[in-house]
Amino acid sequence: MRKIHVHGSAESDLIDVWRYSFEQSGEAQAGKCLDKLDSGIRKLADHPEIGVRRDYVREGCLVLFLRSHAVYYTVTPDAVHIIRVPCTDVWIQTGIWNRQVPATVRLLDSSRPL
Repeated sequence: MRKIHVHGSAESDLIDVWRYSFEQSGEAQAGKCLDKLDSGIRKLADHPEIGVRRDYVREGCLVLFLRSHAVYYTVTPDAVHIIRVPCTDVWIQTGIWNRQVPATVRLLDSSRPL
């Protein structure tokens, strides 16, 4: 089983998801949302191949879609590296979409190390 390593940008995305869910639906729903994401991400430790390849984003990049979330990750022999967890609902509603997309592209740029 591989370890799961959540990078800083992905952690920030998860905080944004929780905050948005909390503001829209309350603490219980925000917790459920993160629990579902956590469950999907944990499955990657045993089954990293379930994602869809996105080599055009970054060589070796995969994405797992979990409802309105997209978990971008890469796989090494001993770890799954969670790079970003954008939620289109959150990004569009908060206006982050226009500010974050260029940063996401830069983050996933294959010339930058993980």
